[in-house]
Amino acid sequence: MFICGSMAMGQTPAFRAQDAVIGAAGLVVTNIAPGSLFSIYGSNLAATVAQPDSTTFSTSLLDVDSVTIGGVKAPLQFVSPGQINAQVPWGVAPGTAGVVVTRKGIGSSVSYSAPISQYSPAAYTFGGVQQAIAINNSDFTITSPTPTFGPYGAHPAAAGDAVFFYASGLGPLDQAPPADGVNSIDATRKTANPLTVTIGGVPAKVDFAGLAPQFTGVYQVNVFIPAGIPANAAAPMLLSINGVDSFRADPTKIPTIAVR
Repeated sequence: MFICGSMAMGQTPAFRAQDAVIGAAGLVVTNIAPGSLFSIYGSNLAATVAQPDSTTFSTSLLDVDSVTIGGVKAPLQFVSPGQINAQVPWGVAPGTAGVVVTRKGIGSSVSYSAPISQYSPAAYTFGGVQQAIAINNSDFTITSPTPTFGPYGAHPAAAGDAVFFYASGLGPLDQAPPADGVNSIDATRKTANPLTVTIGGVPAKVDFAGLAPQFTGVYQVNVFIPAGIPANAAAPMLLSINGVDSFRADPTKIPTIAVR
């Protein structure tokens, strides 16, 4: 287990004042969805930083005894004094549920009311920027306008190119989900309802939408770049499933990819 940082001294976990519980994908997605990852922000949430030794999550980690949503324990991906990342249990019902953080020997936070939606579509982005975690399938580079993006190779995608990206909140599956905290390596699990993707305002052909086999609580979407998109270093990418759209009124929150 990876552990570092300084020990927090015996204070009760507390949520920050606003947007304390949000979806892990996108930029400030306040509705969290069963099966997907979410983040908690606050203070005294854990003694220090820790993450599991493997891709399988457990419902306790370091001194974090539990994070519960509506009384159901959530599998934990990462804990720290200021942030916890976890998976919404698949069985949590839509509506409003209380989120509680409990630390061993310290006590529990007050309950934070979080909105739970069956669908809350969002594409993952890099580190708080709009660039989607979208990969050119031909060479596994990032769909970014520059030759590199951080440590990764990058280039725009062209019409007809196959691209895949990672998403959250795409809802139920066509077969039983894996156990909470386990990735989907035993079967190919597709979304129960069709996903619509538009890139630069043009509908894209979706080749696959379902759970990513290599990550717990993450969906993978494979699409083909449609023809007719003007060259754009930051073409907006919007998702829609079962009548629920990923669109946000603030255009600075919409994930983008580069097309040429």
